[in-house]
Amino acid sequence: SPIWSPIAMSDGNGNVVLMPKASSDLQVERILRAALSQMGSHTGCAESPVTGAETKRWVVEHTISQAWRIGRGVARARKENRVDNVAETIIEECGGKGAGKVLWKGKIVGIERRLRGGYVYGECFIEGANVRDEEGVVSTDDGKAAGTFRGTIKIPFKNENIAALRVRDDGAEEKQEDVLAIVPDLITVIDAQSGEAIGTPEYRYGLFVVVLGLAASDKWTGTERGVKIGGPEGFGFDHLTYAPLGKFVKPRSVIDEFDEGPG
Repeated sequence: SPIWSPIAMSDGNGNVVLMPKASSDLQVERILRAALSQMGSHTGCAESPVTGAETKRWVVEHTISQAWRIGRGVARARKENRVDNVAETIIEECGGKGAGKVLWKGKIVGIERRLRGGYVYGECFIEGANVRDEEGVVSTDDGKAAGTFRGTIKIPFKNENIAALRVRDDGAEEKQEDVLAIVPDLITVIDAQSGEAIGTPEYRYGLFVVVLGLAASDKWTGTERGVKIGGPEGFGFDHLTYAPLGKFVKPRSVIDEFDEGPG
């Protein structure tokens, strides 16, 4: 039975949509998205309460603890002037090399956006660039020779990043071998100079960025249904299939980590 109804949505200008009942959660999503696009694509929602037991069934646990650890890692890297390897620091905080990787380093050279059905669709193009270390030697994070990040990748997004794909020289549609990472795995873009996360609305020409891939929770990847809904097919990329980039490491609760117990 649907858990996202009753639900109310308001645009702050006196327009309120209320759904007391729904036949499915998918219908709630579809109907509110349709209303959202008529309400200026900027609304707030009040959803029905959900029990703790229901939440535990589907929530990805300890993500706030994870966000805190990533923020701490970035802050430390800045303080110690280690921003050059802030990407590696973030990966370390997310479970290490088996759980994530640097997918690309380079400069944003193009962005296309369009609004459709309550979503912002777009593509961000990033031209590869070599990154020099203190000795002036061109290398990449995994020690490979120069030129690893040659060419251009594109990141299609639908509010969030969907994939990191190599752009083919002939301009043809990407094939499976062009996939660096794809949903439900996480594709994150950070500012190469500061380690700051860059959301899709902040993509702009000329920014030097690092693209990270992080393994998705097994709540998404552990079932066929999870991959169907949150994977390439769910975003209309039927010609590509999901291949995991690593193995998810469940974050530890900050409370469990620092709780010293009584006394």
